Amino acid sequence: MASYKLCKCGYCVDKGLRRYNVRWRDKAGKQKFTHKDTAQECKDFILQIEKDLATGQYNTNQTLNEYSYEVPITKGNATSQENARKVWDKHIKDSIGNIKLRDISRKDIVDWLELDLVGYTPSTKRKYIGYVERTLDYAVADKIIEVNPCKFVFIEGDKRESEPTPLTPDQLFEFIEVWDNDSVLKEYSNFVTALAFTGLRPSECSALTWDNVDLEKKEIKVRQCFRTNANGSLYLSDELKTPRARRTIAIPDYLLARLRFRKDTYPNDEFVFSSYLGKPIHLGNFRRRYWKKAILQVPFDINVPYDLRHTFSALMHSTGISVWELSTMLGHANPQTTINWYGTWFEKANHSAVDTLNDWSKQGITKFKSS
Repeated sequence: MASYKLCKCGYCVDKGLRRYNVRWRDKAGKQKFTHKDTAQECKDFILQIEKDLATGQYNTNQTLNEYSYEVPITKGNATSQENARKVWDKHIKDSIGNIKLRDISRKDIVDWLELDLVGYTPSTKRKYIGYVERTLDYAVADKIIEVNPCKFVFIEGDKRESEPTPLTPDQLFEFIEVWDNDSVLKEYSNFVTALAFTGLRPSECSALTWDNVDLEKKEIKVRQCFRTNANGSLYLSDELKTPRARRTIAIPDYLLARLRFRKDTYPNDEFVFSSYLGKPIHLGNFRRRYWKKAILQVPFDINVPYDLRHTFSALMHSTGISVWELSTMLGHANPQTTINWYGTWFEKANHSAVDTLNDWSKQGITKFKSS
């Protein structure tokens, strides 16, 4: 039996929204729910649901909005779901959200991106379409639709047009020296050094606590990261970017000395790296206030903190480690991700290896001809 009542979820209460929660059971007896803005909408919806169930048209008449409340629209915990729902209500609900699942097309998705999200960056568009794509993936799995139209939508700027440009060792130490010698930047020098000498993602590095750093074993355990909610506030999450991001990495001696000094200087700090106020580093503020100042003081190109992760990758690659080993150190989902990022490096390594083989073979050819 379908029913409805005033919704008292955290999101509705915080926003002062007066929405209704409608609950019903599908043919398999599985409980479903959705939200409606008025009691009359609830009544109309329940009548339609009961009619659809009776005539076998239940799944085919669901809209994207209605179905989105039945499945998780993003990965992550309740906070992640809540933040995703805020985006959905603002950018998806009143546009493509009202289209029936069976009717939604690739053109609908493209028009939404080009008209409703005009002016947004490719990365933001990818994030928003990700919520829709995930929802429609479930619809495919539930056999409501046959194909997910999001799979055929290309967002300009999606493809990486050029390979990452890491710093050389000399450039890296020159960059670190800028942080060491500037009275304003100095507080973040060890953080920058850690990014370059561990390959940690900035969100992982800023979330490091001393209980996950073993100075004796020279190891760092990656167990959490910082995320930012819709209001711009930081929160700790143990849901890392990929399952393989949960990893243990070695601490190079150059970084180890710095960490020991910092531990001795700030013995009561919970986080390994912190702001001037002793609080966790907010990456947005860090980039705006300190990173931009630092990159103006060097004669070479470096754009974002992530470039230090690329630098670490290049240094490790130069040692001859395998794709699998580098992928593990970086916490990539799989080696293919590493190849997608740094494939040309490995292609160059292949040519270099063949050149070496040619040198060896020349010796053999010379020896063969002389015999």
